[in-house]
Amino acid sequence: MNVAAVWFKRDLRLRDHAPLRAALQNHDRVVLFYVFESEYWDLPFTSFRQWSFFYDCLLSLEEEIVSKGGLLTVFTCSAQTALQALHGRFCLQALYAHEETGGEWTFQRDIAVRRWCQKERIPFRESPTNGVVRGLRSRDDWAKIHHKRMQKPLIEAPEDLTQARLFFPSDPLPLPESFPDYFPEEKTQKGGRRQAQVLLQSFCNKRAERYLQDIANPSAWDSSSRLSAFLSVGALSVKEVFQEIARAKNNTNSSWFRRALAAFSSRLHWRCHFVQKLEDDPSIEHTAMNRACDTLRSREDQEVRLRAWKEGKTGYPLVDACMRALRIYGWVPFRMRAMVMSFASYDLWLDWRDTSAILGALFTDYEPGIHHAQVQMQSGTTGINALRMYDPTKQAKTHDPQGHFIRMHIPELRSFPTEWIHEPFSLPPLVRLAENISMDSLYASPIVEHKTAIRRARKIFSSILYTGEFQKEARRVYKKHGSRKKWRENKGKAEEN
Repeated sequence: MNVAAVWFKRDLRLRDHAPLRAALQNHDRVVLFYVFESEYWDLPFTSFRQWSFFYDCLLSLEEEIVSKGGLLTVFTCSAQTALQALHGRFCLQALYAHEETGGEWTFQRDIAVRRWCQKERIPFRESPTNGVVRGLRSRDDWAKIHHKRMQKPLIEAPEDLTQARLFFPSDPLPLPESFPDYFPEEKTQKGGRRQAQVLLQSFCNKRAERYLQDIANPSAWDSSSRLSAFLSVGALSVKEVFQEIARAKNNTNSSWFRRALAAFSSRLHWRCHFVQKLEDDPSIEHTAMNRACDTLRSREDQEVRLRAWKEGKTGYPLVDACMRALRIYGWVPFRMRAMVMSFASYDLWLDWRDTSAILGALFTDYEPGIHHAQVQMQSGTTGINALRMYDPTKQAKTHDPQGHFIRMHIPELRSFPTEWIHEPFSLPPLVRLAENISMDSLYASPIVEHKTAIRRARKIFSSILYTGEFQKEARRVYKKHGSRKKWRENKGKAEEN
């Protein structure tokens, strides 16, 4: 038989799946498979919550495949071992998959798979993923390529998959609760293609109304799209969402609703822009984009500060509420992610590699390309972005003025007066006595003084910003990774908001 294999990775869908279509068109029979790679799930950025969501989406994919007459084979081993088993059984004529931008580990894994395919003389046909361009020669061309890809017609899901009914014994998938970091109080999103479609339609039809108003609201669960985790595992393709948003924009008479959808569409564009950075340079997972910043922060003597930040015990209510919310829900909006990363980088002067791993594991929607590039941008190690130094108290007063989010996640402050909820240790002694509030047992005192810490951070950055090495690196980084909107060399301006 002329048999090909389709390898599902982070593309857990049948619609808009170019490798699947190509395999079905060019081969008599097709074997569909997924590989659970334990080494990947042992990485510091991964966690049981991500697998829990992935597990839901994988079961949903299998159900859809079976409903169309096909079979999905699951392996719990290395990709090469899985391929050797399939090749030994079916004498594979080709391997089809999407290109994956997943960090250093998957980059090296895919290199090893290509070598194995070359050795076995099996063509490895990879299709582009979303708007990410493999082997991009110049950033000048990227936006144009991305736009063309987003306009291409969607590939509809096959109606019949009996062509993909080749049987091979499957391995049982690990249950999320078998992971060592399993947290029973977890309330993360549920995965699955049907859930993704429901959320996409509800966002396009109604929920986007408050998207712009609530974009920085830490409690904006309903008015956010909640699609990020589905995009990360590929239960939806970016093109699929992009085109559905465009359809909704054309069908509404509300200028405000159209603006909100346009803003979300812009976010989809920026999503691919950031993933492209990791595609072009997988080393940004562990090396500063601007090499002059690589040893900027010492990783010694930071254990106490790192633990306080991770556990939500820094004494800054909004920072702590966000970190505790992540522990339970695996999600906070982008502004809150930027704020906690900024606080860790500038106030606590923690090395971004350590905080990056902690946040990555907390995010249900961990997307390596976005995560590593954003972490570096928020910690000031790119050399081409202004230093974003968020005042956590100002952010709390602006985005959680009544302290609802803070009270929800910091029980120590639940009965605290609203007037002082954002700065509990500024509470006057007389008010303390009148309200019978004991500060010793209530809440952690601030681990650092914000203004003092920010002055120190500015001083350290000022000492390197104008050096020849920093400026040379900044030009290199911009040429390789920068947006092609108007750019000026970083003159050391820091934004505090």
